[in-house]
Amino acid sequence: MTQSDDHDVVAGVEVRGGRQVVLKRLRNPERSATRRLSAIDHALRGLDHPGVVRIVEFKESRADAWLVTERVPGRRLLDWWSRLPLKPTARFEDRWRHIAPLLTGMLDALEALHGAHLGHLDLKPANILVDQVGVPTLVDFGFPELTSDDAPDEGDPLGRVGFGAPELVDGVSISRLADQFSLGLVLYLLLTGRRALAGLTPAELAHAYEVGRVQPLREWRPETPVDVEEVVLRMLEWDPEKRFPSIAAVREALANRLKPAPAHVLQPWAVRPPEFVGREPFAAVFRKRLLELKTGRASVVRMVAAAGAGKTRLLDAWAEQAADEGCVVHRVSCLPGAPRAVLDGWFEPPPCDPSKPPPADLVDQALARFKEPTVLLLDDLEDLDPSAWARVLRVVKAATDGRHALLVVLAGRNVPDGTAMVPDDHPRIFRVSLPPLNPKAVARLLRPESSDQEDLEVRDGAAEGLCRESKGNPGRLLLLLLRDEAGGRLRRERGRWVPVLGGDEPRMTPQPPLAPHVLAWMKGLGEPLEVQLLLTCLPLPGSGILETLGWGMDEGLLSFRLRGEHWYLEGGAAAASSRTELYSVRETHGRAGTWLSNNDSGSGLASERIADHHRQAGEMAEASDAYKDAAKAMAAIGANSDSRRLLSLSATFRRSRG
Repeated sequence: MTQSDDHDVVAGVEVRGGRQVVLKRLRNPERSATRRLSAIDHALRGLDHPGVVRIVEFKESRADAWLVTERVPGRRLLDWWSRLPLKPTARFEDRWRHIAPLLTGMLDALEALHGAHLGHLDLKPANILVDQVGVPTLVDFGFPELTSDDAPDEGDPLGRVGFGAPELVDGVSISRLADQFSLGLVLYLLLTGRRALAGLTPAELAHAYEVGRVQPLREWRPETPVDVEEVVLRMLEWDPEKRFPSIAAVREALANRLKPAPAHVLQPWAVRPPEFVGREPFAAVFRKRLLELKTGRASVVRMVAAAGAGKTRLLDAWAEQAADEGCVVHRVSCLPGAPRAVLDGWFEPPPCDPSKPPPADLVDQALARFKEPTVLLLDDLEDLDPSAWARVLRVVKAATDGRHALLVVLAGRNVPDGTAMVPDDHPRIFRVSLPPLNPKAVARLLRPESSDQEDLEVRDGAAEGLCRESKGNPGRLLLLLLRDEAGGRLRRERGRWVPVLGGDEPRMTPQPPLAPHVLAWMKGLGEPLEVQLLLTCLPLPGSGILETLGWGMDEGLLSFRLRGEHWYLEGGAAAASSRTELYSVRETHGRAGTWLSNNDSGSGLASERIADHHRQAGEMAEASDAYKDAAKAMAAIGANSDSRRLLSLSATFRRSRG
C-alpha cells in the first residue's frame, strides 16, 4: 500500500471474479478530482487496449472516491530496463534495439487514450509497467491537483517524480500535449542514462523547471543520431504549442526508426494469469498445517505432480497464506544451471573454512537461527543434486523430530522419499497430489455470452471439450485457451474467455523463416533458457523469435515452465539442425552473461553459468569475477569442494586476462 496526504493506492483481489485489482482512493476529494475520476472511468470503459490498464469499477461517496483497476503484471520501467543486457557505456544502437518496440507500444497506448479524449497526465517510469516480453502498459492516471505536489525521494530509483510537463507543475492550462513532454523525458532518460530535469530536493527540481530548457542529448551521448535528438528535443519544448501537434505526429517523425511491438502469438509468459481454479481444497489443508505450526508442531508436505499441474501457483498461494498468518516464509526454486539456488536465502550456516570439509553439524548450525515459525516452500526439486538433497533431508529430519518450528514443503515432478533418514510413513509427513481439473472448474474460466440457458450450455460444452483435450492439466489448458483465442473461437473479456460460435478451425502454421536460427541458438546457449534472455540477447528481431516460439509450442517441439520469477523454454536443441550457421556468437554470449548478471535471483549460485557465457565471449575479466562470485556463494552454503574448484577457475582466468 502507498499513501499520501490525500490518496491511497492498495492492491487487492476482487471477491466475485478472483481478479487481482488495484484500488486508488481519493480522500475528501475536490469536485474537480471526482470529475477526473469519472472521466477516466467513462473513457476507459469504452477503450479495450492492451497498453492501457482496464477499469473494474468506480465508486463515489461523501468522504472519498474509489477507482478500481485490474492489477497489471510486469515490472516498473526502470526496473525492467536495469535487467536488460546493457552496460553503462552501451551504444545508441544497443539501447535503441530495446527502446524502439517499447516506444511503439507507448505511442500506441497514448494515441488510443487521446483518441478517447483522455490524457494520462502522470506519465513517468513508475506508471509504465513492462511485461516479460517488453510490452508496456500505462497505469495510475494523474490528477493535476495532486501531481504537482510530488516531492523527490532520495535518488528516486523508480522514477516517480520530475517527469511532469511544466504546464502541469505550474498549474496553468493543461492539454494532452503534457503526455508528449513526459514521454520525451522518459526517452531522454533511457537514451542518455540521465534525467533531463535533475534534482534530489524540491528546490533543485524547482530550479530545473525555472531554467526552462534541457541539455541536448548529444552532449551526453555524442553517437545519438541527429534526427532522434531533434524529435526528443521538440517533444521537450517548454511551450506546448512548439511540440508536435499529436502523438501521431511523433510516430510519423520517428517512422523509419520504430519497430513493431511484440506479436500476439502464443505467449503464456505474457498473458495475465487466469483465475486459479480447482485448487481451493488445498487452502484448507495448508491452513491446518499452519495452525499446527503456530502451536509448535512441525510438519513436512510432499507434493509430486506432473509438469503444468499447477504446483508453482499453488505454492505461491500457500506463501501468501503463510505470510498472512505471520510466519517467516522462504519461497525458492531450483534454477536451470543453478539447482542449489533452492537453498538461497534460508540455508545460511555460519562461515566455515572452504579449504576444509564442512563440519558434520552444518545443517544444525544453519537451523539454529530459526527462532520463529518458518515455512520453507522448495520447488522443482527433481533437479537437485545428491549433496544438496542430503542437506534438505536433514532439514526434513529436524522438522519431523520436532526440534524446530518448521513447515517444509517439498515440490517437484519427482521428489525422493528420503527413507534413509525419515520413515516413509512418519505421521508428520503429509502427501499432496494435484488431481486433473474437472469441467466444472474449467467452466469458471469461461464466461457465457448471456445468462440464457442456450449460452450456458455453449459455455459448459466448451469447458468439457477443453477439459478433455487438455486432460485437466492447467498448463496445457492455458495453451489451448490462447490457441482458441488466436483462432477466434474464444474472446477475452474481463479476465475470462467467452466462447464464440463460428470461429476458425485450427490449421497448420508454416515454419517461420527464423525458426532454424532460433532453435540453433537455443542449442548453442544451453537449455533450458529464459524467454527474456532469448528476446533480449539474440541478434534476431523479437517478432521473429516470438513467432518461432509460438510455432514451436503449437507443433509440440517446445515446452515451457515457470521457475522462480522467469519462464524457461526447452526442446529447441533436439529440433535444431546442425547445418544452421550462427553469427555474432561471441557478442551474443557476452550479452547473455550480462543479462544473467542483471537477473540473477540465486545470490551468486547461478554465477558459474554467467562465467561460462563470459568465457565463450572471450571476456576473461568478467569470467574470472563471476567464477569468484560463484565460489563465494558455494562457500556460504557449505559446498566447500565446489568453492575450491571455482576459485581455481577464477584464478586461471585472472591470469589469462593479464
